[in-house]
Amino acid sequence: MVDAPVVAGSSNLGAMTSIFFNTRLKKRIYDLLIPANVVNENDHELRFGENINFIDEEGTVVGERANFGDDRICFKGWDRICRRNKIKVQDKIECEMFHHRKLVHSVKIHITRG
Repeated sequence: MVDAPVVAGSSNLGAMTSIFFNTRLKKRIYDLLIPANVVNENDHELRFGENINFIDEEGTVVGERANFGDDRICFKGWDRICRRNKIKVQDKIECEMFHHRKLVHSVKIHITRG
């Protein structure tokens, strides 16, 4: 986890925490779907731009937002992460979202091999 700078007199603990969700390898490996319960959580009030950075052990891949005409939040480019990390169906994937002022800019991938 990336440590946020600590400012004297600051009590905004929300700025110092990350938001996590879990996923697994799916048939449609091209898109990473951000779960609706994470997006709609009132405490989070997250926003998503047109791009997001997928961060893994090898570096960063830029994902582009997919538009489905509904409220789904999905980013293309996920297949590159799945392939280069050789993710298998039994592996568990924890996604750690980083944001600045509630705008999510990156998702760091943590893989637990099954």
